[in-house]
Amino acid sequence: MEGSDSLWAKTLVSKYCPNGIMDEKLETRRSGSNNWKGLKIGHEVFRKGIQWVVNNGHDVSFWYDLWVGDKPLRSLVHGPLSPLEDSFQVCDVMESVSMWEFSKISLDIPPTTREAIKAISVCSTRPIADRRVWDLSGGWFKLNTDGSSLGNLGLAGGGGIICNHLGDWVGGYSRAIGYTTNVQAELRALKDGLMLAIDLGILNLEVGMDSLVTVELLNSITTHNAFLSSIVTDCRYLMESFKHSSLKHIFREANGCADLLAKAGCDKLLDFISFPTAPAHVLEALAFDVSNDTCLCLISS
Repeated sequence: MEGSDSLWAKTLVSKYCPNGIMDEKLETRRSGSNNWKGLKIGHEVFRKGIQWVVNNGHDVSFWYDLWVGDKPLRSLVHGPLSPLEDSFQVCDVMESVSMWEFSKISLDIPPTTREAIKAISVCSTRPIADRRVWDLSGGWFKLNTDGSSLGNLGLAGGGGIICNHLGDWVGGYSRAIGYTTNVQAELRALKDGLMLAIDLGILNLEVGMDSLVTVELLNSITTHNAFLSSIVTDCRYLMESFKHSSLKHIFREANGCADLLAKAGCDKLLDFISFPTAPAHVLEALAFDVSNDTCLCLISS
């Protein structure tokens, strides 16, 4: 899967998986090599556990790949699709950065799934390819971070929260950053969160931030702002410390707990405070963040 261009990978795929490694049904054989038997035993576990992290959407099937929720979208809708619509990649349903053209879709997607799609940051011109990862379950942790600058060149703070796959609090923090911009505060908060995750021995980490500018900056190949290049490089380097990691944009409404911790950082006299358990002032926001509840938000066109 990772080295698909290697001779060994091409040989296995052409012999055992002519329709691709994600094909639901492998050909049945009465006899076969140990390689075939191993593939047959592990295939169903592999197919159900793997999912896509979407960056530019060029390699991910809109209908048949697992990239949002816990099921392919085709299993959630009923009715025929035209050959063109059936072949849609995720990028084919994009208008611009994270702006979706649902008018291209003839079948009704469930409202909760549609909202989940809207929260995914995708840019069809992004130079970073889509990639497969193992499902966010046991062994995976979620880091949410936020930075706050009062005036967007003003007194700033940062904060974040780490939860396990069940939504349980693992760690949190607030930091007084000083006098700087929102983006600088966002990056410093992220750096603190990544360092905390490393200290906790976390290997698999999904990062969510509500600053699209910061996410795009980290995902870009180069950093055009010389004043940010050092901390951007630090964050990229720290992300590489994990066995598996991903970074995505989320809406502010889904980042309430980190937002409160960041704002608290603006008021702190100490540079950095770690919270091994959830402090009282974030409990309500934490409950909402880890729930399946929804809320309305206004998005400028």
